[in-house]
Amino acid sequence: MGLESIIKNVVHKKSDKFIWDEWFFYEDVASFLDVYNQFCEEFSQRAIEYDYICSLSKPGYPLSSILAYDLDIPLIINSFSELVYKESSYIFGIPPEIEIPIKDKSIFCVDLHTRTGGTIVLAKNIIDLRHAKKIDFAVIFNCYNGKSKDINNIKCLFEWKVIEKELNAIVKDAQRINETEFWMIHDEYWLTSDRFNELNIDKYPNEAIRPEILLPANTVEQLIKNELIRPTESYLKTNIFKALVEETIKNLQKRGVDKEIDTVVALSTAAIPLAFNIATEISKSLPGNNVKFIFLMNESLEDYKAKFEASQGILLCEDTVLSGGLMYSFFKLLIGTNTKDKIKAIVTIFDCKQFPKKGRKYLRAILSETGAAYLAGLSQ
Repeated sequence: MGLESIIKNVVHKKSDKFIWDEWFFYEDVASFLDVYNQFCEEFSQRAIEYDYICSLSKPGYPLSSILAYDLDIPLIINSFSELVYKESSYIFGIPPEIEIPIKDKSIFCVDLHTRTGGTIVLAKNIIDLRHAKKIDFAVIFNCYNGKSKDINNIKCLFEWKVIEKELNAIVKDAQRINETEFWMIHDEYWLTSDRFNELNIDKYPNEAIRPEILLPANTVEQLIKNELIRPTESYLKTNIFKALVEETIKNLQKRGVDKEIDTVVALSTAAIPLAFNIATEISKSLPGNNVKFIFLMNESLEDYKAKFEASQGILLCEDTVLSGGLMYSFFKLLIGTNTKDKIKAIVTIFDCKQFPKKGRKYLRAILSETGAAYLAGLSQ
């Protein structure tokens, strides 16, 4: 795939202005895999020597997760900003509650693009505080056009001078490319408090909900500590991560719905690695099947509705299901009853029975209305 086509997968028009939106880059899974294969040819032999793969931002999660999955290396989810609509809250660095022994270890940090170099400098400072032995950084797009000794040695698939040429051909406005807004700095999570409607779920009975369990029972001890559930730890344990994806694919094949799924949706940030690797595995097993990956971030409800109207079969991914309210809101706001059969399966790392009465009716409602298979890594 030529660079022109690759750039067109990232740059889109929004409100009559071009923007760099990395979630579009991941949407067409087959196109992404073409670029990813180039990335692996360049960097996989280097990355395999490291103890950890570390993501640097939300748009870096899919790339880092497939690299960690393929190379069988633990994945650290390292978040620098988790922006919530209107009321912004920020998360910096590696979550302190997760005990990751990176002292004297080597870390291969991955992101999709770098623009100012700020994320890389922050990451290096934070990881240095934990006394890692070695840190390296790799991105697909190096869009940095300044001078900094901190990121001079960044490894990339495409340098700025060739990216800039293609961008100018598409955008035809050098000033626009230099504007902060062009680079999609400000994320907005799609499902916000002002979009909720009263959901009538009283008609659904308080029946027990039993997901099909994908992982062996002894996995619980590895992922739950002091009664705290930590979904991202499943990505640190490569055997669990691989088993979760592989067992999901096997279950979909057993049910005969794997060939029907053309859209995989991550409903939360911690579900992105699981969802994206399921999407890539489906794409690789079914050549010619145009699988889409969607993380609900910056687009309008109307834009998302159009995407799902074009879909034939949808798989929803979550990290933890409590009440099922998020999934049910997704269903009501973006799918609707006329196309409810499109949702073929729901996959979550944890099924948590914290709301045994009214709260579980959200989950009961979506399972009843869609007939979707409910698959969970673990349930307790």
